[in-house]
Amino acid sequence: MSRAPVWPLVLMLVLVSGCGLEPAQGRESGADEPASTSSVAEGEIVRPTVRGQAAPFDPCTVLSWDDLPPEVRHPQRRPPRPWRGPESNPQLVDAGCRLENSLVTVGGTEASHEVFLVIVAWSPKLIYDAGAYHARAEPASIEGRPALISPSTGHNGMREIRMCYVAMRAEGGGAAVEVANNRFRVDECELAVRLARLVARRIP
Repeated sequence: MSRAPVWPLVLMLVLVSGCGLEPAQGRESGADEPASTSSVAEGEIVRPTVRGQAAPFDPCTVLSWDDLPPEVRHPQRRPPRPWRGPESNPQLVDAGCRLENSLVTVGGTEASHEVFLVIVAWSPKLIYDAGAYHARAEPASIEGRPALISPSTGHNGMREIRMCYVAMRAEGGGAAVEVANNRFRVDECELAVRLARLVARRIP
């Protein structure tokens, strides 16, 4: 059986490429950032369409900072930002949104990236069957929906980033929540599952 692309690693590529961050002393994400290079306007709330099929929910409104623990919330409650998946990934195109509270600190010639990022997504081809995904995925049930949970790690420079990806069945395809973190003391999978349960209760 062929395996699906490892989507959290695709998110990792977006993350280490900058994810909207620029090196600045003690700078939190969302503070005077440059305009997004996406064709989706900054701060625009969209109901994405994938291959001509409208998503059954808006990833930019299904969760808010109030759904996250107080210690990880952005101090200015930065609005969710539309997130565009790479065209090369058959699972996800134009159906995502991210909540971010990351920090970049410059010291000498190196920048330290402290990352906290939540991505919510939908795709008509998103895989939620652990057996069809990859070896590290575990089968699960999220509010009665078949699902998978996949913890992983990556690196941003010298720092490890812990990630947890939860995908589940949704109308017309699958929905996913991923948490990437090396900034706060939280259990990434516990938080990702908690958020996925909230999403499951709010979508068809």
